[in-house]
Amino acid sequence: MTFYIHVYVHREAKKPLLLTCRAWYKIATEDPTLWRTIAFGGWIRGVHSSDTGKTLDDLARNIQRTWGTTFTLLFQFPPTAPEDADIQRFVTTVDRDWLSRCRSLELRGLVWQQYSIKSLMNDVLLPPSGHFAALECFSVEEMEVEDQNLTFGILIQRVAASAMNLRSLGLASGARPCAITAQVFQHVNMLRRIQRLLLHSVTIPVPWREFTHLEHLEYVCEGPDQSNLAELSGPHLKSLCLDTDSSFVNIDLPTHALFKQLTHLVLRTSAPVRVVVDGSRFPRSLPCLTYLGIQPSTELVDFGYIEEATNLAELSFVKTESLERYPTFRTITFSPCILRLDILSSQRGYPEFGHPLEVWRHVEELHLTVCGLCIGIDPTLVQALSQRQKQGNSHEEDPVECFPCLRIITVQYPYGAEDLLPETKQRQTDRLMGIARRRKESGMRQLEKLKIGWYRIYGEYHVLGQPSTEWPVTEWKDCSGDPY
Repeated sequence: MTFYIHVYVHREAKKPLLLTCRAWYKIATEDPTLWRTIAFGGWIRGVHSSDTGKTLDDLARNIQRTWGTTFTLLFQFPPTAPEDADIQRFVTTVDRDWLSRCRSLELRGLVWQQYSIKSLMNDVLLPPSGHFAALECFSVEEMEVEDQNLTFGILIQRVAASAMNLRSLGLASGARPCAITAQVFQHVNMLRRIQRLLLHSVTIPVPWREFTHLEHLEYVCEGPDQSNLAELSGPHLKSLCLDTDSSFVNIDLPTHALFKQLTHLVLRTSAPVRVVVDGSRFPRSLPCLTYLGIQPSTELVDFGYIEEATNLAELSFVKTESLERYPTFRTITFSPCILRLDILSSQRGYPEFGHPLEVWRHVEELHLTVCGLCIGIDPTLVQALSQRQKQGNSHEEDPVECFPCLRIITVQYPYGAEDLLPETKQRQTDRLMGIARRRKESGMRQLEKLKIGWYRIYGEYHVLGQPSTEWPVTEWKDCSGDPY
């Protein structure tokens, strides 16, 4: 019961455990697994607001609760400078080598810090004994602050010299100059250790040839593209995520040879102009590809150009209002076994769900995630899953199944700060059970697994391609054994 309340009722927030009673307080503060992620500063995505330390005393207390184990530190510089007394109390409270246990460090700031961060950096993040022996992930966001070249230069130099296990690097600039990013790019030996790289709105040339061990790249382009991606030649690169606020037409895409070695490809766009991108910008053959993710707005890539993707097992895409205007799935010749659909719009049915297209023919698993304010599943998809569909106006042809190999359906629904009413959960469950019941009545293949789940969101927006670990936990209900 304790586990259920912590995970599903409080959504893994630690503060309710601390306030329950003395016994639970003792258990919670002495269990380092609860404090593997420490957040300090403002609102941080994926961290419950009650678990975010607001003062350096909170930060010191949470570090002590790790009991000598490794941890992740999400550090956002506060809007006002801490008092010198607060900084000194922090220094004397935490153990001398606490930074050596930091497994992942993410630094974020405001658009403009109205104070010098030199003291905060030197005493908190750059103590004389500070080194980063356990650091595997390092992420930093550009900030316009006083003394940033000196203070961040020392930090980056220390990370480059001591973090021999560093494998993941994240750099984000937004609309700010890339002063910190430029300093990172100077440490060639550190770049050669990186296997996972996230670049967000970087406005300076990237030294791609130095990333010799790169396996995963996520590149987000907001504004003019300065990436020189055509020079990317990572021999170990297997996973690529491209995200643009304009159009793939304006992005300097990697070579066809690099696309052919990928096993995972995600394309996200928020282009304001309606356009279908010519598929010839991609090779006709993607022999290694096993996962393809598509998140369109008003732009779609014509994947009908791709003639071979024989190893593609999983297709993910986001259903938006704009997707309903582009029936590009009719031209696709590959057929994955797993289909993941994130539903941002259900007001109008997407007609391609109601046709026995090649892309649906071998789908065995269908995983649906209802996102944001969307009220439910696409009505055309519900109909296609529930009964055979007639094609055209002919009354002589027998209705056909659009997903003839389907064995598994899962659906996730979101909810906000308030708990869902039991009747709401039951209504959503009944809708899903109705699909299974109508399949049985119409003689369609029966489902081996039918599950519904609910996940809580704290103002977050779903982004295709992000690791599932960043999502709040889902409470699942298995409906497979229930009578239809």
